Amino acid sequence: MNYPVPNMRIAMLRRKDLKRSNFRQRGVGLIEVLVTMLVLSIGLLGLAGLQTEALRLNHNALLETKAHIFASDIAERMRLSRQPTAYLRKYSDPIPNANDCTAQICDSAAELAAWDLEEWLTRLEDQLPSGQAQIILEDAAYGEYSVTVRYDDQRGAADAGSDANAFREVMVVTRL
Repeated sequence: MNYPVPNMRIAMLRRKDLKRSNFRQRGVGLIEVLVTMLVLSIGLLGLAGLQTEALRLNHNALLETKAHIFASDIAERMRLSRQPTAYLRKYSDPIPNANDCTAQICDSAAELAAWDLEEWLTRLEDQLPSGQAQIILEDAAYGEYSVTVRYDDQRGAADAGSDANAFREVMVVTRL
């Protein structure tokens, strides 16, 4: 049986066509790599932005948690006191200068309240940026007090921009 022999000329043309198509493909791989690098770099920039936002929100949550802890702490101290009205104060009030009740016994509830406030406000100012507090008697008939802790939230404020007073407040209302 005789098989047809391929024409050498056709085979040569096919090889030339293959060589030409390979010549046309040169540089396409490099462009694909550059496009891939561009897409990857945009993705990594987005990931870095998400990480920065997560750190900012985590810091904000830490400060707010500390403010809640401080407000609850002084509310409990007031609850234990025989004279909770001695704890009342405004933001503008200075930190009281009181005797240390751990070194000596305080004679009155007012002395204990002054020492509690001094110790508490000192810790509040140390642990919260520009930390301030206000304790107000809301309703004397029900013995309802509000403790408001305020701190500077420049780092955590998303849209603070040029706002120099980006304070956040945490309020705890309690009945004693």
